[in-house]
Amino acid sequence: MTERTGGCLCSAVRYTITTDKTGLGACSCGQCRRHTGSLLVTLDGPGEAITFTEGAPAVYPSSSWAERGFCRGCGSTLFYRVTAGRMAGWTAMAAGTLDSLAGLRIENEVFADGTGGAYVLAGAHERLTGEETMKTYSGAGA
Repeated sequence: MTERTGGCLCSAVRYTITTDKTGLGACSCGQCRRHTGSLLVTLDGPGEAITFTEGAPAVYPSSSWAERGFCRGCGSTLFYRVTAGRMAGWTAMAAGTLDSLAGLRIENEVFADGTGGAYVLAGAHERLTGEETMKTYSGAGA
């Protein structure tokens, strides 16, 4: 397992994520776009893989099955966490908050049609439309 570190812009909130995953996920759903001002690119894992080592994030319940974490001080987007269903606890840490992106690459993209054609992510990776995403993760709190 590899331990990666990260934190918010003002460094009030710091964390570690312990995972051997090297694939990043990207989401262009309306909520992610509004929360980040763009798309959300993440490195994810089960809740127990993430430890907040400094400070505590603020949490906003963005739906009946998910919440979003951010820094109270600087407003940095920190994570998206599933709170209900079979994926409860699954947490997607914002890749931009990682101290290093070395060795990571985009592996899958959900709500790829949420871009409205404004951008297209380059490279060969799985791309699911919003409908395909909901069908794939239905009942999983996706």
